[in-house]
Amino acid sequence: MKELYEVVNSHITSMIENGALNDIIAERLNQAIKESVDDSMRSYGNFGKALKKKMNASLNQALENVTFPEYNKFVSDVAIQAYNDVLNEQTKPQVTETIKNYLEPVPKEITAQNLLDKVAEYWRQTCNEEGHEEIEIEWSESHGMHLKIKHPEYDWETIKISCYDHRDAGIFSIGYLSEERSGCLSGTLNGATHNNGLRGYLYKLYCAGTTISGFDAVYGESVHIGWN
Repeated sequence: MKELYEVVNSHITSMIENGALNDIIAERLNQAIKESVDDSMRSYGNFGKALKKKMNASLNQALENVTFPEYNKFVSDVAIQAYNDVLNEQTKPQVTETIKNYLEPVPKEITAQNLLDKVAEYWRQTCNEEGHEEIEIEWSESHGMHLKIKHPEYDWETIKISCYDHRDAGIFSIGYLSEERSGCLSGTLNGATHNNGLRGYLYKLYCAGTTISGFDAVYGESVHIGWN
């Protein structure tokens, strides 16, 4: 046994001296680290779950409502629209500012009053120029919350919104969006081409899955815009 011990000890000493033992330890350590990382990043690992959660959040609820071709069409048309809007000026700051305005993100949560305020913001000037002080809204709450926002001067710009609270009672999101002139804006490439003004803002709310609360506080009201 003494001879065996001496042989083993001598071999280990030799492996230490020539670095073979270090190589084996490094190899096994690398393998252990790799297996640990693989396990962590699998969907059932804590890290994997956290990563999946972050990815899902970054992709946004828009993916539940909007197809990639539809959203890609929207983004590409925004860039084209921005370029056309400042083509005569041909200045980079103006292009950048226009794209920023068109692609400015919408909040994840708004109130119904915020929604009506945006209607006033986008339509006030054209309505005032034609002598109008009010934007009429037709309301209905049959199987959801439905608004028909009627442009007082240009009826073809009238917009219909259908909101649903399937997830949480009283917390709505836009499920259907249409314009009198263009037809359905939600769920089609047709909608992605209308990226500016009020319809563009509403389309972004639809894409982002923005939740809208507080409809009971404004139900039945029209939008009073007064004079500038």
